[in-house]
Amino acid sequence: MTFGSKLAVLSMLPIFFYKTFNQTQGLGMLDAGLLASSFVVTNVIARPAGGWLSDKMGRKLSLVLFSAGLAGGYLLMALISPQWSIALTVVVTLVCSIFMQAAEGAIFAFVPLVKRAITGEVAGIVGAYGNAGAIVFLILLTFVSATAFFLILSACCLLLLGLIYYLEEPKNYITEIMPDGSLLKIALD
Repeated sequence: MTFGSKLAVLSMLPIFFYKTFNQTQGLGMLDAGLLASSFVVTNVIARPAGGWLSDKMGRKLSLVLFSAGLAGGYLLMALISPQWSIALTVVVTLVCSIFMQAAEGAIFAFVPLVKRAITGEVAGIVGAYGNAGAIVFLILLTFVSATAFFLILSACCLLLLGLIYYLEEPKNYITEIMPDGSLLKIALD
């Protein structure tokens, strides 16, 4: 939901901003592209902060909070109209992006819990298959309006919240099966 929707939204935002603000505010394509770049500028701070908060407050709780914020952010983006100011649009885009990037950091916090010995492989898989979601979302975008697209993304985030409810996070330690078949207890403190 996070990695895939980020790429899908980033792909469509310049055209969306151009179509939305060209007639009413004279926004050109270059400026629309620059405006759309605000969707990823938060990555440097928000993704590490999401991972850090996940460590401090718990992976499950942080993922719930970030996913709820992302659902709200996409809902607000669905409301963007030609009557909005560009400044308000940038603020909404930044807020949505902060929650999305923080959720990505929280997802990466789960990676070492899968299997410590192949953390790099698991992180690569998370990134690769997470990005595959962009294909699904961009295909969906060909059938709906931008407003409906943002509403669907918001609904998907709410569905994700329902699935997170069933996520069981280890509390004190995880047990890993070593290559020789022995078990290793790893403290999570």
